[in-house]
Amino acid sequence: MSRAESIKVRVAALLTAAVAAGTLADDAVWSKAAGGTYDWTNAANWVSGAVPNGAGQRAYLTNDLAGAQTVQLRQNVVLGSLFAGDAVASNLYGLTIGNKSGESFALTFDSGAPGAAARLVTGSTGTPKLSLALPVALASDLLVDVGGTDANNRPNLAFGGPLTMNGHTLVLTNGVLGQTQVSFDTNGDIVDDGTLINNSGVCFGVDGLKAFPGRLIANSRAPGNNANTFTFTAGGFTNAAEMTANGYLTNGLNQVGGTLHSGNRSAYVNNPGQRWTRRRITLNGGSLNEIGQSASKNGGHPTNDWQRGLEYVRSDVATVLAGNGFSYIGISGDLSTTTGTFFNVTALSRNPGATLYLNGPNTTSLVFVAANAASYLRGAGGGAGSPTASLVPWIGAFLSGNAGNPQTFATADATGSFRSVTDAEYTNSLTAGAGFNASVSSLALTSNATVNALRLDYVATPNIGAGRILTVASGGVMFRQGDRAVGQSGHAAAGTLAFGAAEAVVWVLGLNTNTIGSQITGAGGLTKTGTGVLVLTGANAYSGTNHVSGGTLRVGDGVNASNLGAGDVRVHVGAVLSVACAQAVSDSARLDIDCAGLFSGKVRLETGVSETVKYLYVGGAAMPSGTYGSSASAAAVKDDRYFLGEGVLVVAQDATRLSKGTMISVK
Repeated sequence: MSRAESIKVRVAALLTAAVAAGTLADDAVWSKAAGGTYDWTNAANWVSGAVPNGAGQRAYLTNDLAGAQTVQLRQNVVLGSLFAGDAVASNLYGLTIGNKSGESFALTFDSGAPGAAARLVTGSTGTPKLSLALPVALASDLLVDVGGTDANNRPNLAFGGPLTMNGHTLVLTNGVLGQTQVSFDTNGDIVDDGTLINNSGVCFGVDGLKAFPGRLIANSRAPGNNANTFTFTAGGFTNAAEMTANGYLTNGLNQVGGTLHSGNRSAYVNNPGQRWTRRRITLNGGSLNEIGQSASKNGGHPTNDWQRGLEYVRSDVATVLAGNGFSYIGISGDLSTTTGTFFNVTALSRNPGATLYLNGPNTTSLVFVAANAASYLRGAGGGAGSPTASLVPWIGAFLSGNAGNPQTFATADATGSFRSVTDAEYTNSLTAGAGFNASVSSLALTSNATVNALRLDYVATPNIGAGRILTVASGGVMFRQGDRAVGQSGHAAAGTLAFGAAEAVVWVLGLNTNTIGSQITGAGGLTKTGTGVLVLTGANAYSGTNHVSGGTLRVGDGVNASNLGAGDVRVHVGAVLSVACAQAVSDSARLDIDCAGLFSGKVRLETGVSETVKYLYVGGAAMPSGTYGSSASAAAVKDDRYFLGEGVLVVAQDATRLSKGTMISVK
């Protein structure tokens, strides 16, 4: 089992494990309501007269407070569950759990049951602050249930001391969407390896740079200005092994799921510098927003280059990985008070079929640079402004107009700095030559032609021509409008759209629906990206793996049948493969439905469809043979997490047996 799969299994078990731990616990209820300072160890402060301290025990500090309280431990305390927070919204009194001056006792969370999670539950009313102003340690995984019901009832949880993870996992759940409710204060830190997962709707922030060397996983989006799953403005985790954002995009850059966010445009006296991890950022359909920062003029008397507006906000990261699905990277900054924002990556990596939308980079003031950018360029290498400029087919870029969607491909200069391919870097001719990027409205050919990349707006003449072949050498095809086609469905003159050895990367934007009715040929497979719907209606003859990276790929339109060539099929996180005809997928194909965090790909099997594949894998796990589908289907295995529609998927062979090998008896 991979590390990612192991984390997923552990997280899936947290809620049920916490309930199991509760059956072992003793309850202790806090008796004090008046404001003031109290000792945890004083039996008179507990209703039962018994001081809670032991693995699996539960403590309830959930009174209707009449004033702010501070509870001093006075000894090391171990709990299985802690419930804390003012019980009545109108009071709004905070609660601090800490130490007496000169003491450094720790609060340890230990469920008392192997494999079970301890729990920390904040109140659901008011806006008081629960401050853990003391050392905290984990002896088991910890599930933090963030309270709150709306913007007026959203308790805050602050860690004001060191948190020792001991290799465990801390998971945040619930909370009020878009509200900043969990933070590590100036004196708070995470000082040991482990995994921090935000499955809640709240923003998690930090004040100051933290030493945490573990992993941060962003799963649930906290939308709003400077309020994302993990938000780094006045601090960050520069030593983290990895920051991961899982989710998917809809209608352009609308994020469902995890977002990583740095900067808030507020004026700083000093350059805030690095706030991201310096090591690795992974995007599985999630978003990264580098907002940059403003420079304070220091009352009109600047004393350094930052205050004079002469410095970038600069971040250096060893690796940014496009791991799965269709992800977003936005680069912005205050160009009136600083030189701009500089995001420097040693290696931009890509797993097969993953795609990106870059919004903002321009090579001068808003810089996203990767030392290996040139390795992804495809084309003739023409200079800036030339229609033979090379580009990156799997990276879309904002150009003008609606920033919610890419409008062009991305390219990179000699330094590895990315920018948008401009309108001047396309020709309006399909016959200018194989090195040219074409942006055209007519696809009609009188003889075969090759272009480097193809961008389509209004398509007045969609048919390539009977017997004619249009080859896209880089593999990049971008539809910029809905209800447009390359080749009319079922038309004799639809022609052939060829990709040679290149990976065919087809972009459909926003909520658009585009069609390829031409026959597709090539050996590099097909990747569908963008948040719109691509419909295939041709008799395709290509090979290689199919990737549904974003949005929906529909095979057949209910009238015209089509197919995904001879290759395997991978449905990425948040994407949908919709099968509307028989024999859409090769009977010898492996079908993968990817999962990341709280999200997965889905397969829609439309009414009347019975589709056969050889093997099925879900989230990397091998599945046995049988029939699969949604709860609306007649399949033996029904699972609405991964299947939609009334049709049935037939899995011919048991993939779980592949790893078991064959026993041979020798006599």
